[in-house]
Amino acid sequence: LKKAPYGNLSMFGMLMLKKRYFVLSADTLSYYHTDEEFMMDAEPLGTIQLDSFSTLTAVDGIDQWGLQLLIAGKDNAVYLQAGTRETRKLWQQKLRKVIVAKNRTANIV
Repeated sequence: LKKAPYGNLSMFGMLMLKKRYFVLSADTLSYYHTDEEFMMDAEPLGTIQLDSFSTLTAVDGIDQWGLQLLIAGKDNAVYLQAGTRETRKLWQQKLRKVIVAKNRTANIV
């Protein structure tokens, strides 16, 4: 996936997309420069906490960059971009599953 800088969802921010290696663990999306960094147990470049306030929106119709995901939470917004429709679909399914579980938990409390 590629990631835009935090809070920079402008067209300029979209031009600054950087390829990152993402790992979803429980309700945290962590990202690294490369998969090798993850395999060597390096500290992630950053983490995105998914919570009951998170939303997931797919954005179609973007040219050569493929398809995008937008994850917005109560404390952050991040713009992610998948290279293919299949990759986006896989990430959507996994992230949506976490968000739905968080919403169920929040409604129980």
